Amino acid sequence: MIKVKRFLPLMLLVLFLMGQLAVGASNPSETALLYLQHLISGDYQAAQAMHNAQMQGAIDASGLKVAWEGLLKQAGPLRDIGQPFVEAQGTLTLVYIPCSFNTGILDVLVVVDADGLVAGLYFVPHQLRDSWQPPNYVDQKLFNETALKFGLPEWELSGVFTMPLTSDKYPVVVLVHGSGPRDMDETMGPNKMFKDIAWGLASRGIGVFRYDKRTVTHGERMDPLTVTVDDEVIVDAIAAVEHISGFPNVDGVFVLGHSLGGTLAPEITSRTPYAHGMIIMAGTPRPLSELIVEQVTYLSGLDGIITPEEQAAIDGLTAQTAALREKALPANELILGTPAAYWYDLMNRDPIAILRASGKPALFLQGERDYQVTMKDWQLWRDALDMSSGRYTFKSYPSLNHLFMTGSGPANPQEYETPGHVDAQLIDDIAQWIMSQTAQ
Repeated sequence: MIKVKRFLPLMLLVLFLMGQLAVGASNPSETALLYLQHLISGDYQAAQAMHNAQMQGAIDASGLKVAWEGLLKQAGPLRDIGQPFVEAQGTLTLVYIPCSFNTGILDVLVVVDADGLVAGLYFVPHQLRDSWQPPNYVDQKLFNETALKFGLPEWELSGVFTMPLTSDKYPVVVLVHGSGPRDMDETMGPNKMFKDIAWGLASRGIGVFRYDKRTVTHGERMDPLTVTVDDEVIVDAIAAVEHISGFPNVDGVFVLGHSLGGTLAPEITSRTPYAHGMIIMAGTPRPLSELIVEQVTYLSGLDGIITPEEQAAIDGLTAQTAALREKALPANELILGTPAAYWYDLMNRDPIAILRASGKPALFLQGERDYQVTMKDWQLWRDALDMSSGRYTFKSYPSLNHLFMTGSGPANPQEYETPGHVDAQLIDDIAQWIMSQTAQ
């Protein structure tokens, strides 16, 4: 297995690229394998020559060298390459290549666009694909699902509306994803957090609408150097709320945001009169850039030792994020594969002030074992809001991690590779809160 301290810092440093997922080529597997071979042989110029225009602007040959050699330092020598797994996403093709290193298996994910060019590179947990099974708190006889299209004409998205059969009228929750390209189930390894929530709430008489993010469906058309938070999340979430509110059986719409989606839930909710309230799951009122250093420091120290190399990486990130706070970086300078302009856009938003001004109710949920967004963030919300107003409800769960799944001991990224389900009590708490709001 991969050692914990070697794992997520790598994931964080590995080419977020703002969801530049694209796919196509006559044989994407061969393209991906050739690209990987260039990395293995150290021919980074040849690898860069396979990039499309957006990828060319995101990372050069020296950046590829840093990424690949950083992987080898953390995971150990490459020992074997497995059979690629190819997954289509609309017009995109994702090629997962299982690679065995000294410390375990990682998937090298190479994204190939319609012209046969490389549009993205990620190092991700080796996934147990197609292993999801419904949790035991789901009763599939109590709901139906239908596929829907919605959104701006030039950015049309696919979604699924999960409709309870227990009532002619029911409230509906719109699910808003975390950072990066996320499918409608918010799939991570073998886990499907949003599908758990959708089926769990529908089994309790609450409708749910979930959808693929724009960065998944249209990633190849989005310029990573100019994309905004509105482009990535907010505009489509508002469109989802307003689309689903027009259905005849819908009796109130709520926004449920996870991670980045939770941070932006107040703004999404405030910008449409059709949203009645929000559920904030592991959202932070702080700029996400501030959490980066905390995450890397936590993971580097899980084994009780922070090496000089790890401390140097932490110091570098600390300096970068400090420059971000001072807005001293050029807009196009990349931080963890994302341009400073995007981080500035996030920093310019004040979710607490927006929430106060909206006057809308909010439920705050937090896993106490979450190291990505921590109890510190949950408490910051609580300290900043007027609890006497009765609009805000806070719940935390001692054994839950960032995916709101149960674990024990210090949280670590390997948990995300273990099949699990969103906690049943949390599903019940969400359902009870929504029903209490609609009864008012």
